[in-house]
Amino acid sequence: MKIQLSPKRKMIMIWTVAIILPIVVLIVFEYISLSNIKSTHAINAVIQRDFMQTLQVVERRSTEKLRVYAKALDDSFSSTDLTTASTAQVETQVDQALRNFNFADAVFYYDNLRGVVVNDRISLESRTQCESLTLKRRLLEDLFKTEQFHDSVAMLKTDAARGEFRAISIAMRHNENEEAQIFVYFALPPFQDRRVQIAGYLLDNNFLAKQFFPQVFREMETEPSSGERRDLRSTIIAIHYMNQPENVIASSQPIDSYNFEVGRIMGYGPWRFFVSEIKPKGETIEGIANHYIRWNFLLVTFIVIVLIVGMLLTLGNMAREIQLAQLKSDFVSNVSHELKTPLALIRLFAETLELNRIKSTDRQKDYFLIIRKESERLTQLINNILDFSRIEAGKKEYKFEEEDLAGIVTETIESYRYNLEQLGFALKVEVDDSLPPLRLDRDAISQAILNLLNNAQKYSQDDKNIAVAVTRNAHEALIVIEDHGIGIAKADQKKIFEKFYRASNSLIQDTKGSGLGLSLVEHIIKAHGGTIELESRVGVGSKFTIHLPLPTEAAESYASEHPSGAESSDTPSDHEESVA
Repeated sequence: MKIQLSPKRKMIMIWTVAIILPIVVLIVFEYISLSNIKSTHAINAVIQRDFMQTLQVVERRSTEKLRVYAKALDDSFSSTDLTTASTAQVETQVDQALRNFNFADAVFYYDNLRGVVVNDRISLESRTQCESLTLKRRLLEDLFKTEQFHDSVAMLKTDAARGEFRAISIAMRHNENEEAQIFVYFALPPFQDRRVQIAGYLLDNNFLAKQFFPQVFREMETEPSSGERRDLRSTIIAIHYMNQPENVIASSQPIDSYNFEVGRIMGYGPWRFFVSEIKPKGETIEGIANHYIRWNFLLVTFIVIVLIVGMLLTLGNMAREIQLAQLKSDFVSNVSHELKTPLALIRLFAETLELNRIKSTDRQKDYFLIIRKESERLTQLINNILDFSRIEAGKKEYKFEEEDLAGIVTETIESYRYNLEQLGFALKVEVDDSLPPLRLDRDAISQAILNLLNNAQKYSQDDKNIAVAVTRNAHEALIVIEDHGIGIAKADQKKIFEKFYRASNSLIQDTKGSGLGLSLVEHIIKAHGGTIELESRVGVGSKFTIHLPLPTEAAESYASEHPSGAESSDTPSDHEESVA
């Protein structure tokens, strides 16, 4: 059994398959995907990997900065040949370097022939041998006596020849607290086999906290290096001593809590006692994941809403197109009927006259008159169709000339009088002959009035009275056509000026018509700079009022002649007729 579907139902089915079904699948798939992301912690893994890379950059940048300081100190010592210098000269060199470089807590020089020469900032400023200096000398002497150091001397000289350095971190007691102090050292030329000269510095921990790491953080944000630039505004990085998480040395931003997400030992050598940690600012990774999921879901929802709105707009547009197609089909059917009726009458009366069946001269005149009137009716219908076609194509042109509006209305009514008389209509006409000339298209205005009269005639039943009045007010000429027909429902009053539209009233549907008359009337009146108004009640009748603007001179003249009632409407009875 073959199921027949209306175009609208077919359209809904197509849109259901093409749009609604994919939307539902997209929502379900996205929801499952987001749930899987959350359950498998994929976002967590991505963020942790990025955090770990950031911490690696911190370590790398910190090591590079140690190299910069080592190079500065190396240049200072290498500028003087210390192999033949006295101990006092070496001490002066050490003290001078300590004064020049604020990053150093202590500066030392080691010669395997004369031992260690060292001074620290406290002793330099107090000019006494402080306990801190004694501790540092002992640590250095112990370091340079170890087998590991002697085994690495050859490598140290090779590194120094390439501009490299060595650094270690040593735990030291300071103010009853154990802290890690970084020793940076490098070999000095000449690189002889038996002669070993080493210089270096101990990094000042106060400088490390207040200047060293903050500068590293700033450089990571402002100085791109091998793609290592990072935006640290949304994260907090903290560096602390191993096993002392509360003893934070430095942080990229103020710390709001100590629950960091990712941490790592900064490495071996100088950083072996240091730990770096990172977390999102004000949020956990789970919070970021939920934020991402929420925004992703909102984005999908927005896309779905846009698709639905687009679908509804398209459905509405297609529905209008389908309705328009139906109206056009009805139009063709109605026009065919409208054409058949006058053509049939013309053919019938013409054949009767041709066969000489009518002998009376008066009857023959009546037949000729009927043929002429039906021809005019046919011409009006064809003109409506042609004008509509020109309007649709944007080719409708009007020929404006100075015309007598009262004369045009009277002439048009007279041409339609016979039809109304034959149908039993009574026509009441009131025309103000004092109207000034207006710039009009004579044929267009006549066509508009004929269409309104034809409308009144077609939709009147028992009360066959039509009133036409031509009057004016201060600024406008008014043409009023009123009937006592079936009336127009309020819901249809705004639509009846649309092309092909016919009200849903069963009495209207039973009356054949093209649905173009009122649409053409509105277009004609708007082209003349005017408006058309409708007042109607079902079962009482309809009243169409055409407003056409008067020339400025006429309006001013009227205002001067009627100073107290310039806005009132005059309805003179210069020309009244009643036709039964």
